[in-house]
Amino acid sequence: MTVWRLKCEVCGSEREINVGFNLYEFKRVYIYCRNCKSNTLHVVLGHKE
Repeated sequence: MTVWRLKCEVCGSEREINVGFNLYEFKRVYIYCRNCKSNTLHVVLGHKE
């Protein structure tokens, strides 16, 4: 499993998620943002070492 850093395109908040696949294949992912309280696009910033 890899921990990925994501940034919300709407509010700019960053978060980390732990998934078992390569997010570098996607430039952006559509997931729930805790600050916006809705599903928004998030930019993949990279993975945590």
